Amino acid sequence: MHFAGIFLRRLDASNEWLATLDRVVEPGPGDATIRSWRLGRIRVIADSRLTRAATGPHGLLVNSGSLIPAAHASVATAVGEPALLREYLTACRGNFAGAHASPDGERLTLFSDLLGTHPVYFADLADAVAFSTSQRTLLEILRGRLSIDIDGLLETCTFGFPLADRTAYREIRCMDAAQILHVDAAGTRSTSYFSWRALDIPPTTDVAGLARRAHSTFSEAIRARQQPDSLNYTLLSGGMDSRAIAATQTAHGVRPTTLSISHPRALDAELARQAANALGCPFSFHSIDHSAFYSVGGLAKAVHDLLARSAPVPDKCVRIWSGDGGSVGLGGVYLSDALLQQAAEQANERVAATYRAENNLSGPSRRLFSAALDVASFAQRAVVNELGRFETPRKTQIPYLFLLMNDQRRHLHYFFELDMTMPLEFVTPFWDGHFIRLLLECPDRQLLYHRFYALFFEQLPAAARQVPWQTYPGHVPCPLPMPHGFEYNWDHAPRPADLVDAHMRARRVLRACASGAFPSKMLRRAPTAAAALAVLGSRDPARAYLVHHAETVLRCAATTNRTG
Repeated sequence: MHFAGIFLRRLDASNEWLATLDRVVEPGPGDATIRSWRLGRIRVIADSRLTRAATGPHGLLVNSGSLIPAAHASVATAVGEPALLREYLTACRGNFAGAHASPDGERLTLFSDLLGTHPVYFADLADAVAFSTSQRTLLEILRGRLSIDIDGLLETCTFGFPLADRTAYREIRCMDAAQILHVDAAGTRSTSYFSWRALDIPPTTDVAGLARRAHSTFSEAIRARQQPDSLNYTLLSGGMDSRAIAATQTAHGVRPTTLSISHPRALDAELARQAANALGCPFSFHSIDHSAFYSVGGLAKAVHDLLARSAPVPDKCVRIWSGDGGSVGLGGVYLSDALLQQAAEQANERVAATYRAENNLSGPSRRLFSAALDVASFAQRAVVNELGRFETPRKTQIPYLFLLMNDQRRHLHYFFELDMTMPLEFVTPFWDGHFIRLLLECPDRQLLYHRFYALFFEQLPAAARQVPWQTYPGHVPCPLPMPHGFEYNWDHAPRPADLVDAHMRARRVLRACASGAFPSKMLRRAPTAAAALAVLGSRDPARAYLVHHAETVLRCAATTNRTG
């Protein structure tokens, strides 16, 4: 939890709300990192290791990765002037979130970063507005006041996250990219300081020149995020994204300490080792017996646990440099020629169907879910509705923006929900606001299949290209031969730890099926139990997908007795 707080619409409700806030985020014995302040209607509690008072005496700014304001005005000055605040936030390139109170404590301003990669959740209720950078914290604050948002829940089952600003709860919303929320006793008003969904950026005809400009902007993003006095580690895999970061750091005279977390015989680990040697970077390999690298949250947790075991908890943040966002932003992953052609024809139904088919997004299980929810066509309807929110005249760019505003920004939010004892920041330079805006000049089909990425990669120091790197099937291949005798990460025999985890998950679902609190309005009990038994009877951990949707519903339903 970076920060959480309450804006009191009704002052006579203060005792209940403030007591709840204190109970949820109460610091442990000897924990001097939790700070709090109260001003008028507003109470905020924050972890001082992960926030800084950069908005004057009555505000907090989460500085995850780096906040890089090009403007000279402070947020404290800008927040009272709408035009100045929009200008200021648009010039900020990093991942951040902010909360600011007016001097009299009668008005609260919340704001998200340009891409919405740092989450800010809020619940606009009759007597108060509750907010936090952690949904888990907000759920605890609002326990007993929540009900399920069926669309948000089914989107989570389908895509792994809700679309737009939804969550799995009716009362909670996630601030959109480039959003400002103005709160006072009379109501809540939302404005946008940059509209990604209505951009009009024509493609360039000088793709080679764009690759050079993109590299220059990426290099600036790396340089601006460097904090030499912090504890910095760079995750290094066998792919292009993390290598681009490490190579650019070395070009700036920095020799990052690189971490590789994988299986001992993984091709990924061998290529990372070769890349670190070529770049002259310290290299540390750490073996794991499970598939933590499948998700940003899993990888972040593995890094956290590794560092927490190896050293005392530091007073300052540990900064982990990650290549997240590179393969989609530069490589066009999840897109295809067919998808762009259908987008050009403004055929959103076909775009949605193709996107789902190419990415194996079949939607919620009709066998597990109640017939009353009509899940058969849900996934198609959800994608079509979200595509319809984009107004950019360059129609072929809509699938890219759809991914940017949904999959890419929302999947990062899982990192902020991890239960960590060590203050950890993810530094994600591929999510630099200036860099992303520049990439929108790339001709659509040139972006596909890592074509533009290959041109960008040519701009890196020569040492980065002296040893091979992993590529996606069907994308621009690596011109160097691969080493033999290593396993491809996603093509290996089942691992014991993954099977243990799959069986543990299935047992939890099976126990829930026998419970009187089973959410029968959403899930069908007998098919859910049968799915759990099928996982328990299998030796293949991949079969855990059979209970994944049920787990999602059960986890959300456990926070509320109202599933309406």
